[in-house]
Amino acid sequence: MNPKENLLQVLRRENPAYVPVPDEGVIWSCAASFIERPQASGFDGFGVKWEWGGDIIGTYPVDHPIRDLSQLKDYKFPDPSDDKYYRDIREALKAIDRTKVLTMADNGFGLFERAWLLMGMDNLLVYMLTNKDEIKWLLHKIADFKIAKTKKFIELGIEAIHYGDDWGTQRSLFMNPDLWRELIKPEQERLYKVCRDAGVMIFQHSCGHIEEIIPDLIEIGCMCWDPCQPWANDLVKLKLLYGKEINFWGAIDSQYVLPLGSEDEVREEVKLRLKQLAPGGGYIPGPSHTVPFPEKNIRAMNDAVRQFGKYPLAF
Repeated sequence: MNPKENLLQVLRRENPAYVPVPDEGVIWSCAASFIERPQASGFDGFGVKWEWGGDIIGTYPVDHPIRDLSQLKDYKFPDPSDDKYYRDIREALKAIDRTKVLTMADNGFGLFERAWLLMGMDNLLVYMLTNKDEIKWLLHKIADFKIAKTKKFIELGIEAIHYGDDWGTQRSLFMNPDLWRELIKPEQERLYKVCRDAGVMIFQHSCGHIEEIIPDLIEIGCMCWDPCQPWANDLVKLKLLYGKEINFWGAIDSQYVLPLGSEDEVREEVKLRLKQLAPGGGYIPGPSHTVPFPEKNIRAMNDAVRQFGKYPLAF
């Protein structure tokens, strides 16, 4: 079987030949040209102001268009359905061999992230407790925007949608899990339903600790979760409890080993995560976050996956 067929076997947990290697290029990623985050100082498509913070930080938000609830209902949401945002994708897809690569579209900042970008983190967290109806309205409007993008990707024949929303800190969710279920989960389910109805695969990025809501993500249709930060989540427990229902992508430690460790330490880290997450399929190795790494450690990671990731696993 070719690398795409093997990847699909991994995601279905149906006897893959090997664990996918991070650099084998089997996933083709794209994004709409609508500006979710400018690459230089300026404004995004929602009117959030960003400033340049250097090559490592990139741009970061400095001003928010909705400064208090009195401005909420007057805010004009952008329309992402214009074909001009998808022309580059449409052209690029003409050259893609879909028998060899999985086409995946990134859907930009998620519900929680876009809400705090619009309002400011402090304001949003307070309003989530004190003004739930207004925040439900805001999250619904953001979901409408993301659903419109999702539908455009589906029209193009994209096979998987990658949603992103960082709900976790190092030790906990940003909010009580029940509050997440009350405010965010219903709108997240609306996003997923568009994909489920079209037979499109659902990938969800969420950094930090999100253990408590993994069952919720499975319930509403998430197929794969990344980046699976090992110092923030009990990945062994999650694989044991939910490994037959959701796939894991990432998990190679990016807090210590990949940026600071030796090549031997990287190889041992890869072996550990393969042992924990790869049995039975359902695991795509990769860094547990995107930060600068020494090139030698990237090579060591890829080489170790090739060496130790053949099924049946020798652990």
